[in-house]
Amino acid sequence: MGPGHPGLRAGARRGAESRALPRGAGRMKLVRLQRWMQDAVQTGATPARVDAVVLPSRALSAAERLGIYSGMYFSRLLEVLEQDFAAVRHATGAARFAALARAYLNAHPSTHPNLNQLGAHFAGDLLRRSRFLGELARLERTVQEVFDAARCPSLTEPDLAAVPPQRWAAMNLRLTPSTRLLASAYPVNAYYQAFREGRRPRRPRRRNEWILLWRKPDYGVWRRPLTRAQFSLLSRLDAGRPLAEALEAAVALDPELAGAIQPWFRQWSAEGIFQRPHA
Repeated sequence: MGPGHPGLRAGARRGAESRALPRGAGRMKLVRLQRWMQDAVQTGATPARVDAVVLPSRALSAAERLGIYSGMYFSRLLEVLEQDFAAVRHATGAARFAALARAYLNAHPSTHPNLNQLGAHFAGDLLRRSRFLGELARLERTVQEVFDAARCPSLTEPDLAAVPPQRWAAMNLRLTPSTRLLASAYPVNAYYQAFREGRRPRRPRRRNEWILLWRKPDYGVWRRPLTRAQFSLLSRLDAGRPLAEALEAAVALDPELAGAIQPWFRQWSAEGIFQRPHA
């Protein structure tokens, strides 16, 4: 879903502005110099005695030259987050998104060689600031994770039809790694769909929403709203509860759904959301 990591490899974060340099860059070992440069670029802070390491140019001071690299580094990471969380950027506006991204990158500097992992904690960071933004970011992140998830043999309609009736009650049906369930306090799936269709949605009012996400064989990621009873049923199955117990809990939420259960399972098995049981 994202391009490879830029040339800089991030390590443990250190305060570049607080580490004094030894006298003369010539005596600085290469590894220490690389770490010093990495910290300066990642944090954007001007290190102590920068003039002892970086030469000025005719037009720029040493600090200004170093600042160019820091600005380029942040711009590249911001670009990645903007691509991965485009709906969140629409919801916040460009300026606020950039501020939120910088705060996030300061708290969670890039430490993985694959930039797909850059936004792994972005939703959790936003949840502490805004429930809506955090849940919208979680949906966008889950779409990425579903796309990248491992392949797994799925239960087919013929597989399901071949199960003897006496075994149904005790059946365990787990979701494939490329199938996910989300529960949200805001209708983020509806917002996300409107954004993808170019309708420029506005922030919605609070309303519970349950979402099924799964990946098709062509690697397209699909989303569908669920009822509360459907979400309960699938969640319990994925947690390892036997089918009879999961159905009982779902019917308790909606006593009138008994007649709809069989069509649900036909649809879900056709979509390949369940793992094929081991022989």
